[in-house]
This record gives sequence, structure tokens and C-alpha cells, in this order.
Amino acid sequence: MAGIIRQLLLDNRSVADAANSNRLKLRFKVGVLREYPSRENPLFQSLHDAIDPETDAGPHAKSVVVNRDGLIGHPIMTIRGKAHTVKDVVGFAANIEGGRHLDLRPKEQYDLLREFSDHLSIGGLPCGVAMMRAITRVILRGLQPLIDDVNARAREKLI
Repeated sequence: MAGIIRQLLLDNRSVADAANSNRLKLRFKVGVLREYPSRENPLFQSLHDAIDPETDAGPHAKSVVVNRDGLIGHPIMTIRGKAHTVKDVVGFAANIEGGRHLDLRPKEQYDLLREFSDHLSIGGLPCGVAMMRAITRVILRGLQPLIDDVNARAREKLI
């Protein structure tokens, strides 16, 4: 799943860019991490399923609507005060955890995610990988106008 998402949205020549010939303004509704006063900076914080605000995230959960770049750069986890974005987590799942391929010389940016994932699992999965289902739901919902547009153009060509 992570490898497909990487190709769909993160790669320089992404599939979504290639398909979006009508230049639709894609929007993604995503959950927001809780803000802590600096003196209460938690060791670990993750939105997990609350990345998808349509998941029951509780009465105090906040969300924002962002464009694709906003989604890619959206912080969804902090470890020891360092924020990790959708791009970081998808890249980690795709390239380090073997979702697309296994990078034997990973980028330094993944070191903290790897270290933490070696010690923390959610539902039996490394902490970053465990969030991929919710990330995928957010992305599919945001891409729905593009999916509809591509289907409509395909139907026009068949008629």
C-alpha cells in the first residue's frame, strides 16, 4: 500500500499529476496533532486512526482541509519532539519496512522512525506502518473528484 501511495502522490512524476489533466483542486481533510506546551513535550505522539477525521477521534479532535502539498507535509507523529509528516511515514513504510522495496542504506531522516518502530507496535505492526490504513482512507477520499473525472473522460472516449 505504501509503495502505491508513494507513486500516486509523492514521486516527482506522480500518477495523480499525470491523471489530473483538468487541473482539479484536490483537497484532503486530515486530523491535527494536539499541541502541548513546550514543557510538556511528549516522548511520542501519533494521530494513528485520527489522521482520518471521519474516524471517531473523540470530541476534542481537530481537523483541517489541505491541498496535496499540505497533506504531504502534514505532521502526523512526533517522536522525542521531532515531527514526522505523511511523506515521512509513507516513505518509511515504502522504503524501509519493505512496502515497495527494502533500502539497505536508508536516509538519515528515517533513523528515529526505525528506532521507535523497533520498540513500539500498534496492532502488531510497526508504529508508522500501522497508520497506513488511515492515511489511505484520507487520500482516497481526497482523490475521489479526480477518480470521477478520469472515469468520466474514459466513458466519453467509449461513446
